[in-house]
Amino acid sequence: MKCPKCNYENSQEALYCGLCYHVLRKEEIPLEVIHYEAEKDFDVISIQDETKPKLRSIYILISIIFISIILFVIISK
Repeated sequence: MKCPKCNYENSQEALYCGLCYHVLRKEEIPLEVIHYEAEKDFDVISIQDETKPKLRSIYILISIIFISIILFVIISK
């Protein structure tokens, strides 16, 4: 398959040009296939379950630090 942009000869299966990266043909991949491939390659975790306790701890720590700074400023005056 010849690229219409740069006339480079590509393989028949090519989705884009090997020289100029021009898109030669678009293939629609069903969302189910993408989701399945992602699950196969990566461990699927529930973000909400793991991050909520961590975020709560971080918020508490930031609040304590902020209050400590305010108290230090008030006491030092």
